[in-house]
Amino acid sequence: GDFIIHQRGGTIASSSGNYTIDRWRTYRAGDSSGGFSVQQSLASYPQTNISGVIDNFKSSAFITVTSAGSAAANNNCKFQQRIEGSNVYDLAFGTVAAKKVTVSFYVKCSLTGDFGISLVNENHNRSNVQLYTVNSATTWERKIVTFDGDTSGSWDFGTGTGLQLMFDMGSGSSKHAGSTNTWLSGEYHGTTSSVKLIHTNGATIQFAGVQLEVGEVATPFEFRRHAEELQLCERYYQRYGAQRHVWYTNVNGTDHHKMVYFPTTMRTSPTMNLYDQSVDGSSVSASYVTPNGYSCRLNGNGRMASWKHEATAEL
Repeated sequence: GDFIIHQRGGTIASSSGNYTIDRWRTYRAGDSSGGFSVQQSLASYPQTNISGVIDNFKSSAFITVTSAGSAAANNNCKFQQRIEGSNVYDLAFGTVAAKKVTVSFYVKCSLTGDFGISLVNENHNRSNVQLYTVNSATTWERKIVTFDGDTSGSWDFGTGTGLQLMFDMGSGSSKHAGSTNTWLSGEYHGTTSSVKLIHTNGATIQFAGVQLEVGEVATPFEFRRHAEELQLCERYYQRYGAQRHVWYTNVNGTDHHKMVYFPTTMRTSPTMNLYDQSVDGSSVSASYVTPNGYSCRLNGNGRMASWKHEATAEL
């Protein structure tokens, strides 16, 4: 939630599931739902010399509405974090012992008013919506929202999606909760009266220091070492693009294999993309893919290959 790790790089447009900085995901679907983009800002972020800021950051997620959406009922527009079930099993959601959780974050927006934030399960049939208020435009403000734990519903505590944290970007009425601060059947992100950012072309909103923790108290942001944060992200996505894999063989022919091991064990066997290839003979492809690595197969009658890889095991 400090938006430091940006393996994909650049500005990323919203779609039905594009991942961005720190594994935050854009989602946009529905009739004339509009569009927004996400980029890492290394120029605008909360600092302790700003009133109300207790944590010092050096980056934020900068979201810009690139095309205004309509008020269509089926619009689904959000900025979300999918948390693996093995990281939230201690919350005991779905049982009578379900624990409260508190979400704290910094926000800076070109619009003011009440905005929607929600917790949602993997099956999108349990959700709890609350509102946070942006009081002053283009000013960093710290927000704290506490949710009751859900004592019913189905919750994944394995390697699937255990919990989803969603910031509403302006979803339609089918995603508007009839009541707030209570668990409902279905997926909801905001309310009828909450601000719909996506309706204003050029509107911007920034987030920094997003933290979800057990209990009713918001503690200062937990900063981790950059290497640790990168490793946590690599469980879901790895882009070996800074340098190339290089392989030479003295034997011509097909089906030469070279094992490539990931620096971090991934959540599941990833989808592989071997790109920017340079091969004297044919091409390379990934086979025998596991969470620990893959076998690179040199296809054709070649002796040399170099390539970069992209491995995706996102939730």
